[in-house]
Amino acid sequence: MYMTIGEVIRARRKAEGLSLADLSDPLEIDGSNLSRKERGIADFTSTELEVIAGKLRTTVSTLYTECEKGGIDKRKIAWDKFYAKLDKKSLDAAFRLLGSSMPESKEIKK
Repeated sequence: MYMTIGEVIRARRKAEGLSLADLSDPLEIDGSNLSRKERGIADFTSTELEVIAGKLRTTVSTLYTECEKGGIDKRKIAWDKFYAKLDKKSLDAAFRLLGSSMPESKEIKK
């Protein structure tokens, strides 16, 4: 099953707990225009997709991959959201408990 880019953006926005206003404000459009784009009535510009991907903590490429897969990975989104809130000390402690080392690729708040 294939999803449109608007359907993927809407699903990710809702999974992140973001309102239309939360996502439309950085785009400098109103919520009704964003809703129209999510529903496929209007198209996203490449600049809008970049801004949206940043706000959703992902890439445009990942958004299109999710279109092809037919959905989003809500567990990964929830993990990333949780992970983003932790500081380095908390992450180090969590990974020690898991018997693993912290991956170097994640940006950590100091």
